[in-house]
Amino acid sequence: IAGGTISPSATDPGNVHHNTLRVDGLNINGRLLYGGYTTGLGNATGNEVILKNTTANSSFPECHVYGGWSAQGNATNNTITLAGAAGGNANTYLRLHGGGGNGSGKDFTTGNTLQIKGKENQAFSVENFEKLKFVLNSDVASGDTMFRTDSYGVNFDWSKISVEGASTWLSESSGTKRVYLYDGHNDVTLTNYGTSPVNGTSGNYEYGITTNTTTPNATTVGAKKIYFDRNQFKNADVKYDTDPSSPALPSASGLFNGAIYGGTSTLGNTTKDNKLTVDGLNINGRSLYGGYTQSA
Repeated sequence: IAGGTISPSATDPGNVHHNTLRVDGLNINGRLLYGGYTTGLGNATGNEVILKNTTANSSFPECHVYGGWSAQGNATNNTITLAGAAGGNANTYLRLHGGGGNGSGKDFTTGNTLQIKGKENQAFSVENFEKLKFVLNSDVASGDTMFRTDSYGVNFDWSKISVEGASTWLSESSGTKRVYLYDGHNDVTLTNYGTSPVNGTSGNYEYGITTNTTTPNATTVGAKKIYFDRNQFKNADVKYDTDPSSPALPSASGLFNGAIYGGTSTLGNTTKDNKLTVDGLNINGRSLYGGYTQSA
C-alpha cells in the first residue's frame, strides 16, 4: 500500500515526492507500506507514513513500513509518524525503515525522520533514520512511555533528537515531571553525546532530555532509556503529609526510586535553597533530601 507510486518501467526517471499514507485502526500484519514508491530511476523524497492504532503482532509475515522506497534512486527526507498505539504489545513485529531500495551506493538515510506522537507506540526494529522527533501533547502524562522497541543496532546522533510542544506541556502543571521518550530492550547508540540543544532553564525550573547511560562523559554512549524531565532545582518548598506513593497524589510527586526530595536536578544544575517538610508519615525505607542533584 503506497501513498504515491510510479512503476511503469525500470527506466522511468520520475521522482515520487510529498505523498502521505495514513493508516488508522487496521491490522497490518504482513503488509508492505510506503509513503512513496518507485521501481524506476527516480528518487523517493518528502513522503510520509502515519500509523495510528494499528496492530502488527504476527512474527510471520512481519509488517515493513518505508517512508520512501526507490528501486534505483535515493530515498531521503521522508517521515514515519507513530501517532498513538492500539494497546499493549500491539506492534511487536512492526519494522520501520526511513528509506529503502535496491540501488548500489544510494542514500536511504539522509533527512529521514521517525516522529513519535502520543504514548505506548511500539516497533520491533528501526533503521535508516537520521532524525528522531518526539511531540509532547496533552495525551502524554508524567510517567508515560512514548516509544518502545526491541531493536538491535539503533543509532542516532544525539543532536538530531528533538522534542516539540515542550513549552505547552510544561505549563500545564507544576512540580517534577518525567516522560520516558524511548525505552529499548537493547541499547540505542548515541553519538556526539553531551548537553542537548533541547535543554534549558526557566526561572526555578530545568527542562530537557537525558538518558540512563552509565558513561555520561563519553562522546558515544549506550542507553536503554531516553527521558524528558522537568524539575524544580531551586527555591522549592515541598511538604508531604500524605504518602507520595498513594494513588491520591499525581505521579509527578517527586517519588523516584524511593526518594522524596524538595528540589532536584537531572540536567546538570546545582540544587539550592530548597526545603522538604515531612509530617506524620512512616518513612521506613525512604531516602529524604532537601536537595538532590542526580547529575554532574
